[in-house]
Amino acid sequence: LKGARPGGGPSTLARNSVVAVGMQSFSMSEPQSGSAMDSVTHAEASFSRFREETPSGYIVRRRFAFTVPLVLVTFLSGGLIFGTAPFQEAIVQHFDYTTSDAQAVVGRGLQVFVFGSAILAPLIDFVGPRRCALAGLLLESLSLLVISLIRHISSGLLSVALGSMGVGGNLLLYASAHFPLLFKSHDEAIHSYDGLLQGLISGAYMVTGFAFILLQYIDFETFFRVYTVMAAVGACLAGLTYPDTPYSSMHEAPQWCQPCEWLAKGEVVPSGRDVLGSILNLRTWLFFLSFGLTATCANWGLTIFIGVVSGTSAESAALVSWMPLIANSTFIFSPIFGYWIDSKGFTGPIVSLGLWTVIFALSIGFLPLRGQWFTLLALNILQSQIYSLQFMYLNKCYPGTVFGVLMSLSCITQSAVGPLALLWQDTERRCGAAVFSSVAAVVCALWAFEQWRQARHDQRQLLSETTEASTTVMSDNNSEVDASSASLFSPRREPGSMPCAEVIPASSSSWSCSRSQSSSSRINSHPPEQGANTAASVV
Repeated sequence: LKGARPGGGPSTLARNSVVAVGMQSFSMSEPQSGSAMDSVTHAEASFSRFREETPSGYIVRRRFAFTVPLVLVTFLSGGLIFGTAPFQEAIVQHFDYTTSDAQAVVGRGLQVFVFGSAILAPLIDFVGPRRCALAGLLLESLSLLVISLIRHISSGLLSVALGSMGVGGNLLLYASAHFPLLFKSHDEAIHSYDGLLQGLISGAYMVTGFAFILLQYIDFETFFRVYTVMAAVGACLAGLTYPDTPYSSMHEAPQWCQPCEWLAKGEVVPSGRDVLGSILNLRTWLFFLSFGLTATCANWGLTIFIGVVSGTSAESAALVSWMPLIANSTFIFSPIFGYWIDSKGFTGPIVSLGLWTVIFALSIGFLPLRGQWFTLLALNILQSQIYSLQFMYLNKCYPGTVFGVLMSLSCITQSAVGPLALLWQDTERRCGAAVFSSVAAVVCALWAFEQWRQARHDQRQLLSETTEASTTVMSDNNSEVDASSASLFSPRREPGSMPCAEVIPASSSSWSCSRSQSSSSRINSHPPEQGANTAASVV
């Protein structure tokens, strides 16, 4: 049992069964040789079950298991494609590209990025996190290698390679989204931190966009060759450390697999019932519409911001220079937003999303030049909430087997709403601000109300189940007292007999089975010990 983490999966169950056997054999009866031999036999059987149920691999601590995807997302995620300004400047200065040609290359690459991510997102539901991460990083490595050959390829191929680089990085992000669930507890007595860590991963995703700033100091071809090697090494690391099936709670023991099992097929099977039930839910479509509208509003602001602050003044130049850094530094507010969700649920954060969408739209539409510094701050907060809420909502509110399908549908919805960002240019920004602020406020308000109503329904259901379980426990305890009182007047058994078989209450197992699945491993470890103490006192 070396390396088994308390509270985790089959290893803890095997350990508890060994403890239960020892308690029954040595605490509840006199130390006879037959009882000792029986305990050894049962212990060996428990260890055999432990070896059979535990996958071949190395059990690691949760913090170590989470650190690997955090590092990979920080350097190799699809956020690389958001460093478009330094990339355009580099290909204009060092290669035969004009400014308009560079903008066309990046524009086509972004289209490949959006549609490719939406189409390939369900891949994680069919092949599992390990194969999804491997496919993404290998695709990214190949794309980076093609970009490094910029002198020998056409602009069209360069656009496809740029977009494929982002798609591969997004597949890595999708495969990493379940790791924060290692810190999620279904027991209300234990605080969860999966939202906080999911916000950390979302912020790390945007940090990757700063990598292209190094193109100002490193040769273009050398930079992309080095990044090609980094992506290949990341693929090897993902193959070693990513699981075949997504994690779902802190009661699972994360494992790093042996090298020979890199390509072991996962057991992820999307359920048609789960997919259909999720799609037909009103909250799902309110989530899709809210995400699409708020993300489109943020993209619209990014598109027209340069035109809004254009001018010859020093303040205009400063706003243009600071805009990429301030807008993409979402790692500051994303963890705070995630912790808010962990503590209070989704209703408040959904209201906050709608509120900051209104604030950002009105500030970019109506504030003067000096007030656009506040617009950049509002854009940072808005982007922190949009993408953090997208991943957290899918992880917390839906089965893990439909994550990729719902992620794809949310991206498709964003693409469908996206043309709204092209309707109003910087000269018509007041009209665009009025439309985005009003529509986003209404949709987010409806989503928040539906989420609040569902949360109240869940609380009532949980209260009724708790009351019913308490009533069952009280009746079981009364039966235990009656059984113990009756046994006091029964004849004393001879040494070598098994009095524990009559004393251990059968209701303890049924009581533990009536509890929720999330707390079963915690509860199942207590009834044997309680039974042992009762038996010892009776004897």
